[in-house]
Amino acid sequence: LNAVVYDGTRFVAVGEAGALATSVDGVLWAAAPPGTISGSMRGLLYTGTQLVACGQNDSLFGTVLTSADAVTWTPATLPSSSGAIITGLATNGTGLYVACGSAGKLYHTRNPASWPAAVSLPDAPLLQAVAYGGGWFVAAGEMGTLARSRNGVDWTVLTTGTSEFLSGITYG
Repeated sequence: LNAVVYDGTRFVAVGEAGALATSVDGVLWAAAPPGTISGSMRGLLYTGTQLVACGQNDSLFGTVLTSADAVTWTPATLPSSSGAIITGLATNGTGLYVACGSAGKLYHTRNPASWPAAVSLPDAPLLQAVAYGGGWFVAAGEMGTLARSRNGVDWTVLTTGTSEFLSGITYG
């Protein structure tokens, strides 16, 4: 399993090869029936009304899925030119969502069911994670890449002093 979130009534976890599990107490978990979701999910967040998962579908293209109940999942609309695996999701808590992925792709939207065209960072690094805090979205990835944005559209690549793979980021 790659990501877990609490939606106010249950924990939901997603992972590789369509793995999906839920738990009301975080101790006893129930796996969803095979085929509930397809592909490999890398990220997950709760918007306050729906779950949003991201990863790659069975055709190895980037995908975002939304669900109000962790049972029925609907594919979001992505740019047809995307192709990038989507590895991370974040929200600023006021309705702006950002997703990151392979090929240095960064997406933004106010509607998690529809993601417009992405921007790309120079050198197209794999971006593994994105977080929000202190008024900034910050994405992290390979080659020591960190980039930040206030609006999810305009990104500045930061100097980190490392060329190591940065696989996660959090605020707090």
